[in-house]
Amino acid sequence: MTPPVLQSPAIAATGLPQAWRGRQCWRLLDTDFADGTRFFELWQAWACDAQAATLLHFVAIAAEVPDRATLIARMARYPAIAAQAAELDRQYFGLLPGFHRLELQQQRLRLTLCIGPLQPMLSAQRFVADTVFLATHGWDRWRLKALARLCRRGTALSVPAQALQLHGALIDTGFVLGPLVSDPGADEATTRAGSYQPRWDPGSSRSVWRNAPMAVGDCTVIGAGLAGAMVAQALSRRAWQVRVLDAAQQPAA
Repeated sequence: MTPPVLQSPAIAATGLPQAWRGRQCWRLLDTDFADGTRFFELWQAWACDAQAATLLHFVAIAAEVPDRATLIARMARYPAIAAQAAELDRQYFGLLPGFHRLELQQQRLRLTLCIGPLQPMLSAQRFVADTVFLATHGWDRWRLKALARLCRRGTALSVPAQALQLHGALIDTGFVLGPLVSDPGADEATTRAGSYQPRWDPGSSRSVWRNAPMAVGDCTVIGAGLAGAMVAQALSRRAWQVRVLDAAQQPAA
């Protein structure tokens, strides 16, 4: 299936969908989930792209729990994924402040929804983003430092054009700002592209969780008891091909 054209300049500024092609996993951080439009647009593009990353992990921050009905209605605008609405709706309940993980598309698409204030939500993250979408408001030097902690050299950044006051602080934090990107036919640019390219070595003070993830592969788990089943499930959620061998006739026998 031919991947749909990504219309949002905020997404085009990050080099997607080309950037995720041929990769085993692609991780995105959206600091303003809003009504889920960006998530659904990326989900549709990823689902239609035969060369897209095997596993897509979308981490989104929202100050409050996004309205369930609004999300489902918004998703209906994306025909390539509209049939998956029931899967999203089934998992989207009882959300409270904190972290919530939703597994979609046969567990190949992972949505981690982080509900709460920006600063603590950023500080609690333990992953490295390949793509970052910046919210228009709510930033100071400490929040930008917390954001930079989640970036690798080359992490793509999408900055709203309205956030002009952030440009100096972003550069001081290690980001390089690129060209403005506009909607087709728009009179004014809406997004500025950027990337994390610090002038210093960011690796010296980073934690072990920043190490490169293990490559996706295949493995055999010996034993289908509780421990073996949990290991197999955890690996399969990371797109591994898993075989489970056991002498018993059924799991956990």
